[in-house]
This record gives sequence, structure tokens and C-alpha cells, in this order.
Amino acid sequence: MAHIVMAIHNLGGGGAERMVLWITAGLMERGHRVDIVIFDPTVAYTDMPKQARLEVLCGKGTWARLKPDSLPRNVLWRGKRMPVTRLARPIAKLVAQNGAGCLAKLLQPGVLRFAFRLAHYLEREKPDIVFGNWNHDHFVALLGVRMAFVQKSRPPVVPIQHSALNSGTSYVRYMRCLSAEFVHHVAVSHAVAESLSSTCHVPENKITTIHNSVDLKEISRQAEVEPNHSWFTDNGPPIILSAGRLVRGKGFCTLLNAFSILQKAEGSFRLLVLGEGPLRIMLEDQVRSLGLEGQVSLPGWVGNPFAHMSRSALFVLASRWEGCPMVLIEAMACGCPAVATNCPGPPEILSDSDLLAPVGDPNALAQVMRRVLKQPRDSERLRAIAERFSVERAAIEYEALISTVLNETKCERSKRYRHATYTNTL
Repeated sequence: MAHIVMAIHNLGGGGAERMVLWITAGLMERGHRVDIVIFDPTVAYTDMPKQARLEVLCGKGTWARLKPDSLPRNVLWRGKRMPVTRLARPIAKLVAQNGAGCLAKLLQPGVLRFAFRLAHYLEREKPDIVFGNWNHDHFVALLGVRMAFVQKSRPPVVPIQHSALNSGTSYVRYMRCLSAEFVHHVAVSHAVAESLSSTCHVPENKITTIHNSVDLKEISRQAEVEPNHSWFTDNGPPIILSAGRLVRGKGFCTLLNAFSILQKAEGSFRLLVLGEGPLRIMLEDQVRSLGLEGQVSLPGWVGNPFAHMSRSALFVLASRWEGCPMVLIEAMACGCPAVATNCPGPPEILSDSDLLAPVGDPNALAQVMRRVLKQPRDSERLRAIAERFSVERAAIEYEALISTVLNETKCERSKRYRHATYTNTL
């Protein structure tokens, strides 16, 4: 069985963070050892998989400020760093192989600070494979592995790409420069895989699509809990639900406009938006300007959205871009009908164009919402769709990928050894 590292900046309340917890549990069920490594001790999810280790790589001062009851069980603090003297050779080799263009990313203070801590952890634990889960983490993992190991014993680094990419961004520029350093890539949807290939020039045979997955049993258990919101007990109008970080990419401005249009036509619904973020004040102002006070509620982030999903009339995702939005799968796993905008990701989950609206079009979104709300609810069919994205299925796919990558790495090392032996005999 493999020793796997899942590196992610923190365990804040996002979909990628929850996916890391669930896929960790799925891989451990299959006998693997999985360490979750974070660099920022922000932990919104405290339900860590049993036997999993949460390695927090941060400074002593940061660790000392944490409250012990804010952290899950099985948490370990690792404050040591790799000596600065171990940096020169990896940087020189990366520049020699990929050009000086990669320096601007690798020498960023954030990358260096975390890479030094990760390298010390990796040298001590010697994992078989390292997965990076956010764009920044990919380069931290790459540099950390380079500092910790010589080439013949270096574990492969596999980035997991969680969102579709746009050409022209700094991440795409640096990934183009360094993509050859990564043995393989995981894309969470076919749309993400296509964008990774087209923007970063990663060969298609180096990309494996593994859709995000959900723990259906855990969702079912949490869905039975009574939600902590008065709307679910006041016998009022049906509730339309949305959830996500309150940022531009989630399209909540479009959703509010679409809900306003729906209310003018129907006048018999309420909108509940779960999540927190920098656009809260702007969205609250928009609610007032649309005259929707009392009809829209923004209660903030909640640890158990499934209790709300199972009791809502409709779930709406109005994002401008996505990768493989777990929240859609979670809503259907709760038996809640779902609609979305036609950005990368949702079409592969919903598989029905009638449930999709063009991105940024509130009129079309309101029309789709209205049509679905008038249809009879078929919760069993929705749960059957969600079962295609079970964590058990994803764990099998990750296990197959890990086996392939480790075998290819072993063969490559053997080739290099034979080549070096032959050269030395000449």
C-alpha cells in the first residue's frame, strides 16, 4: 500500500478542502496511509477521517495562537524547516532545465516559506507520492520535493487541477514553464482537462480526469439533522438555496437578479445563500436595492449545508466559472433539484441542457428556475445521479492512477540507472 500526501494550503470551508477529506477517507478504507499536509492552520472541517494524520506546517508563533478545541483529532504540528543551504542546487537545476522564467514563481516568499517546511517533513516521512490541491500548492510541493530528495529517490508530484484555466494568467504562464517537472496531472472534469492541455500545453496522455466525489453515507447522515434557520420551521414559502464563497466567480449578483425576476412573476419563494466572503456588503446592498428584504437571507458559512439542501425546493449554482462543483452533487445526493449556469463543470454533472442557463444571464436563469420549480420532485432519481460521483468510485480511480504513476517512476529510474552504468563503463 502507498504512503500518500495530500498537500493543501488550509482546510477552510471550500469544496476542494472537503474533497481532500473525503478522498483521504476513501483511500484509507482501501488500506493506504494518507497524510493531509496544510501550511495555514485554518481548519473549518473538524470531522477528520479516522487514522488520518493532519500535519500542520507553520511557525511556533502561529501555532501558539490556536485554540486546542478548534483543531480536529490526529493533528500534529511540525515547525522545523529545511536549511536555506539546501535551496541552491534544486533552483539551479530547475532553471537549467526550464529556463529563468520559473524563478519569479519559485522564489516568491510564500512558496519558499512553505517549501522549506514541506521539505523537512518530506525528508523525515519519505512518502511515495505527493498531490498538490491548489495552484500555489503545486509549486510548493515541487520545490519541497526537490530540496528533500536526490533524483533517484524523489517521490512524484501530481497537481490536482480544480478549476478551468484561462490563458494569460500568471499561473498558466508558470505552469507552462514547469509542467514537464510534474509526472502527471489530475483534472476534476473533462472541461478542466481540456483547459489544462490547451493553455498549459500539458500532453493529453499526462492528464487523468477524476471527477470530484462525495461521501453519500455521511451526507445522508448529516441531512437528517435539523437546520439552524427559522425559515425551515415557520411554514413559509418554499426555499431556494445556494452556497459558496461570496466572491465574483460564484455569480451571486446574477442569482439575486434572477431571483428578483422570479419573484415578480411568482412572488412565492425565499432565497437562502450559505457562505461568507468579501462581497457580503455589496450583496446586502443589492438585496436592499432590489427590494428583497425579508425574502433573501445570507446567514454565513455553515458546517452542515446538507440539512438545508434536503429541505429546500431548489438548489441554484450561478457561477461564472467552475471545475467540478461538488455542491451540485451534494444537493442531488440530498434529493434536492439543482440548476446551474453553463460554465465548465456543471454540464458533466447535470447532463441535461434544460437545467442550464447561460453564464451571467439572469433572465434565462430565472426561466430555468421557474420551470424546474413547477416540475414534480424525483428525489430518488437525483440520488441515483449523485451515486455516479461516490467517494468509493473516486478512490478506486485514484488508486489506479497512483499505481500507474509509481510504476512509471520506477521504470524511469531504472532506465536512468542503466544509462549511467553504461556511460561509466565507456
